[in-house]
Amino acid sequence: MAQEKARARTLAKQQAMAERIVSASEQLLAGIEETNSSAQEFSQLMDNLASAGEQVGSSA
Repeated sequence: MAQEKARARTLAKQQAMAERIVSASEQLLAGIEETNSSAQEFSQLMDNLASAGEQVGSSA
């Protein structure tokens, strides 16, 4: 009986840890996706800036 309770507690702890790992993984993935999106936006802004600089340089 005591072994069964100990096993049940162990399984419950493992389940709780697994759920925490899943949650942390989802948060990490969201952060990576946001970083990727920001990097793409930054790259696009830099391209726009370079293009504008070329236009200013060619009209001068």
